Amino acid sequence: MERYNPKLAELPDHKHYPACLSRKVAIQEKSQSLFIYTLAMGLVLIMLSFFSLRFSVISWLPMLMGESTEVLPFFVQLLTIIMIIVIAALNYGKHKICGVVLFFIYAFMAVFGFINSDDNLPDIMTSTLGAFGTVRSITAFKDYTDWKQLVDTEGFPFFSVRVTEATENPNYQPQYTGAGAATNMSSPVQNDPLLFTGQNYDADMPELPSLAQMKAYRDTQATEVEFVQEGEKYCCISESPIKII
Repeated sequence: MERYNPKLAELPDHKHYPACLSRKVAIQEKSQSLFIYTLAMGLVLIMLSFFSLRFSVISWLPMLMGESTEVLPFFVQLLTIIMIIVIAALNYGKHKICGVVLFFIYAFMAVFGFINSDDNLPDIMTSTLGAFGTVRSITAFKDYTDWKQLVDTEGFPFFSVRVTEATENPNYQPQYTGAGAATNMSSPVQNDPLLFTGQNYDADMPELPSLAQMKAYRDTQATEVEFVQEGEKYCCISESPIKII
């Protein structure tokens, strides 16, 4: 089962990463969908098996061992259903060949269930479930060959440039976390809180008036300037004669 997909061919400078990653994600999504469907179908068939029902393909081996009401054929049928679920789980993992096996199982269920469906409700159900499973797993061959090609493609499984660069340069030491980096960060430079003003705060500042001058200013009558707004409000602003600077 050899097939080559030119869309997944390796290109220089890791230019094939986007196409390969997109195809890998698509295959995984299909595998997940097929697993969920198989799990739901298996649970339904297990519950119906407790009512001594038999199904085409799934019950072939139990039928050779005895009646559906006997213990051994019942457990063999349960193990057969569980095995199908396990195959779907393996397909969801790395073993994509299991998807091809599921395709044949569902195809046989659809065909033989339809052949034996004359007034037989379990076989009608088997044929219906097999038909839906066949549709869901119909791309299993293409998915398997593409996955096999992806595994042998440079960059698998991440197809990430950063991961590849880290793998190709294992001895790289980051600038601030290497062996020569300081364990403690140095304290920041302490600046004077007045330095941001941009002025020479060491120069002589003008002195405040003496108490005698303050008393003289206090005895001086303040000049009042009337300020009247447009309207009925009135206020008075007093200008102090004391000038500090």
